[in-house]
Amino acid sequence: MKTNSLGTINNQEIQIIVNDETEFVPLRQVCSALGISYADEVVEVMDNDFVADKYKLLELVINDKKTDSISIPVKYMLGYIGIVSKKTSLEKEKYIETKREILDKIYHYIFKS
Repeated sequence: MKTNSLGTINNQEIQIIVNDETEFVPLRQVCSALGISYADEVVEVMDNDFVADKYKLLELVINDKKTDSISIPVKYMLGYIGIVSKKTSLEKEKYIETKREILDKIYHYIFKS
């Protein structure tokens, strides 16, 4: 699998994983950047009509360690980021700023690359 970097957001690198010619964003990295529970968000993804049939479990490397992550196609992440959990360990302003930064980077990746 090929990977590209979306960038580092809130001290968390967010990758783009190319699988079968589709580009995915690992939810684990997005949750880490937003200070939200990955386990809770996985349940939300599986229950969400918008992305429940679109995600894949993909392998990624974080700090030289392999791990799995539910990953959502890039084209659906713009919509999904708007509805992710608001239960965050970040202060409200930092959470909103981080969410916008993720949206900006995904938008730039999709439309400017």
